[in-house]
Amino acid sequence: MTAKQYLMQLKELEDKIQHREQLIEELRVKASGVKAITYDQDRVQTSPANISETVIIKYLGLINKLDNERIKYANLKDTIIREIESMDNHNFSKLLYKRYVEMKSLEQIAVEMCYNYDYIRRIHGWALSCFAKEILTNDDKTI
Repeated sequence: MTAKQYLMQLKELEDKIQHREQLIEELRVKASGVKAITYDQDRVQTSPANISETVIIKYLGLINKLDNERIKYANLKDTIIREIESMDNHNFSKLLYKRYVEMKSLEQIAVEMCYNYDYIRRIHGWALSCFAKEILTNDDKTI
């Protein structure tokens, strides 16, 4: 795993959490929605399938998974922040923090750090290389 892949895990996990939150909201609406009764069709005597119950069970299962993902995200974020802050070069750690924890674009970082974009792109590569040498090779990360 490269340094960039390792650090991008935060963004990927955050995206997964947002998608799950959207799905949970859709299920919540579906489970609490009122359904109309149509009288124009022939009535057939069958055993009713309780769709609301199925939706609620799925809803509760997704909430449990979401809670687990939030805990995983918090732990991973804490670990990555500590690793970035432990780097020797302050500018590298500042850039990696802004890029992978605050999830800012390189353009935003260039403005905030008062450098031009091309220079930030270059030192971003150097910072990733330094992170890989200092952190990933020392800890043998294979997450």
